[in-house]
Amino acid sequence: MKNFRNILQQVIARDAPDQPVALLFSGGTDSLTVLWSLLDLGIKVTCYTFHLSYFISRDVLASKKACNYWKVPLVIINEDIRVSLLLLNLDH
Repeated sequence: MKNFRNILQQVIARDAPDQPVALLFSGGTDSLTVLWSLLDLGIKVTCYTFHLSYFISRDVLASKKACNYWKVPLVIINEDIRVSLLLLNLDH
């Protein structure tokens, strides 16, 4: 895992802009590793996660916990699944 993080940090250091970064964040292992690497490099991050209506998401709970721990801004995008399904059906 250490080698992976080193490679990830090298890529981020090479390609990351000198501006804050938006991170699609689930709070899982992959997005936590990216967040940790960004923070280690001193990059300001705002995390974004989705909350589907009528569904208790473990992603939202994990995202809140991680962002609170690292004091990273978290934007929760509330998605009404009924509207999404209706829009999908309109395409047919």
